[in-house]
Amino acid sequence: MLVQLTHRDVFLGYFNSDGRQRVIERLYSGMRLGIEDNELFVRSRDGRSVHVARFSKAFAERLAKWAAAGYWPTEIVIRHILWWKGEEDERETLIVLPTIKLRRA
Repeated sequence: MLVQLTHRDVFLGYFNSDGRQRVIERLYSGMRLGIEDNELFVRSRDGRSVHVARFSKAFAERLAKWAAAGYWPTEIVIRHILWWKGEEDERETLIVLPTIKLRRA
């Protein structure tokens, strides 16, 4: 099963930090991501996990229901990196929207 995440599926406020923005600027569509505690990450050159996105509460709950039904993420890739600006934000921020491939265990 393929799931293409939208704005509603990620925690948009998570992307606001300058440090996270510098990391996201170096990412590209098609890049593989890892998953850890409802957060998505890339590996740094020294092997550390660098978190780049967090699931929204609603999507984390959906993912937990799929897991209970035996579906697990097997591949996560960046589908889009785009600019987003919240109503109360002063500036636009880059956000990551991935595609998640789930398979039945």
